[in-house]
Amino acid sequence: MQKKFKLNDELSVAIVNQPQDLPLEGISQVGEAPFDRIISFVFSVEEMVTYLQKVLKGTRLKEQGYLFFVYPKKGNKKYEQFIHRDEIFPAIQVDDEKYIVGSDLKFASLMSLDDTFSILSIKRDGKGKGKKKTASSQCVSDYERMIPQLRDSLADNPYDLAFYDELTPGYQKDWARYIYSAKKQDTQIARLQEMREIIGLGYKTKELYRKAKAEANE
Repeated sequence: MQKKFKLNDELSVAIVNQPQDLPLEGISQVGEAPFDRIISFVFSVEEMVTYLQKVLKGTRLKEQGYLFFVYPKKGNKKYEQFIHRDEIFPAIQVDDEKYIVGSDLKFASLMSLDDTFSILSIKRDGKGKGKKKTASSQCVSDYERMIPQLRDSLADNPYDLAFYDELTPGYQKDWARYIYSAKKQDTQIARLQEMREIIGLGYKTKELYRKAKAEANE
């Protein structure tokens, strides 16, 4: 769990709105603001936006620090509330460089915490804002490190994750390249949904799906 929140013993940590029945094993509030890490539990997009604005306007988060929103995922069995990932980015307003519009806070990642919660990671990265970005790599092997993040994104559907895990490493990396080579987060989300639809039909790759569709139309 400490790895998911990028923690070590030297960092200051704030925990906000933690449910009483949800212990964070090995993690506790340490230090004072500004913090290296802020872990905020939210149960609606409105709560997320409200706390995000508080961080934007204040000095609670250090440069290069992380803000983690922990929220109930769709289909969780513990809470009636949930936040769908497709709601998040229109609400927090992320630009083409993945920064929250008009700020030095940058989207970092989306991942699964457990069967109930997901984590949205945001980094304060004023130093990196505005720097010229190199073109996204199209080399499949460059995306091997993105496979764990893709698995986390598929974790809310056991069938999707099981199907992906059964693919050869080459196919796994190819899907990671297809999704994460997109610069815009909205495009990544759309491609992830497209992937879910394709593997849900039993096809291992987009190319195999296209080929089958073309043959069916002949």
